[in-house]
Amino acid sequence: MNGVLESSLALVCGGQLLLSTHVMAEEVNSSATQPAIETPVRIDESHPPIVSAGDYPLESARAGEKGYCAVRMEVDFDGLIRSKQLVVSTGFRRLDAACLAAFSRARFIPATLNGKPVANWINMPIEWGEGRHLGKAVTDSQLAVAFIQKDCYVPI
Repeated sequence: MNGVLESSLALVCGGQLLLSTHVMAEEVNSSATQPAIETPVRIDESHPPIVSAGDYPLESARAGEKGYCAVRMEVDFDGLIRSKQLVVSTGFRRLDAACLAAFSRARFIPATLNGKPVANWINMPIEWGEGRHLGKAVTDSQLAVAFIQKDCYVPI
């Protein structure tokens, strides 16, 4: 049965309303729709993210700072990074800043939905230390962190 669905959404953070939207959409008969064919964001081998010795902050190396970080990036339909956020911290500000900077030159192959490029997210880890390396993309559940700040909530 087709009809019109209405919904409102609000995002509240620190007691302030950050986002409020009202959506109206036509309900679609789900038995008539085909399953979506999706592909995830992938690394573009011609512009891969590279973590080199020059990316490791000299002060961090001298201080013996090591750690694991993960950066969550929104990749636009053209493969460019639209936004980045640190979702797992090393515990050291310099290394966390280096985590974000390491992806400034990277490009990705965008996710697709039914053969068309779409914006989507990818999580990339970096291990800083003597054997620093860039890990493979990881899923949200593998990171096991929340992506909304602690004092933010969606009222129901």
